[in-house]
Amino acid sequence: MRRNSRSKLAVAVAAGAAVAAVLAPSASAAPTAANPGPGFPARYSAPYAETWNSPSALANARNATGQKYFTLAFVIAGNGCNATFNGDTSITDSSWTAAINSTRAAGGDVIASFGGASGTELGLACTSVSSLKAQYKRVIDSLNLTRVDLDIEGSTLDNTAANDRRNKALAQLQSEYATAGRRLDVQYTLPVNPTGLEQNSINLLNNAKSNALTVNLVNIMTMDYGPAMDMGKAATDAATALHDQLGRIWTTKSSAQLWAMEGNTP
Repeated sequence: MRRNSRSKLAVAVAAGAAVAAVLAPSASAAPTAANPGPGFPARYSAPYAETWNSPSALANARNATGQKYFTLAFVIAGNGCNATFNGDTSITDSSWTAAINSTRAAGGDVIASFGGASGTELGLACTSVSSLKAQYKRVIDSLNLTRVDLDIEGSTLDNTAANDRRNKALAQLQSEYATAGRRLDVQYTLPVNPTGLEQNSINLLNNAKSNALTVNLVNIMTMDYGPAMDMGKAATDAATALHDQLGRIWTTKSSAQLWAMEGNTP
């Protein structure tokens, strides 16, 4: 089984489909939502920008490499059922909002990733579907997101009540946004072996389907399996195994559609 580690700005590859200066808002002013973004092409990479770092990391990476899509990692619980960046930074932090706006002005966009290996995952902190849904909605609306990622790993994967709560909340939001003419893509980032997902991840995805949640992407963490091995072959083996596993869940999808559901974080 893989160990929990990930390098800064590790690339998440989807096989499917300068920071602006701002004045700090006054104490009485409501936080300003991020500007809408252009969305994502069918194929893209979205490296992890760690939210304990400076928001200028987005502009620095873009200026150095031309990279313009990023995954903000991670949104976790702060004090109780309260979504924050890294457990200690407001989702409406003006510096992060400015960095997101600058990225979008340059033609890029961001994904918010909920969870990760450390801190308290929001689905554990929020003990009702309604409270969890409210926190997801606050993040989505504040950052003007069209795509969210759920990085579920470790013992959190075995919490079937939290998994069900999470899938229900996201399915309701997805339906409500669709009614309002907005798109919300939902993806899961999950640990993997060269032989594919373990049963707890398969159970999570089956639960998503049973709750009528449209999962647009399953992003596998092809890293740190434990023993030494050919990492390239291990990654392709894992992707092939995932293709077959997804086909046993979403039985009406074609092979091409199943491949289009895969992402890979090396």
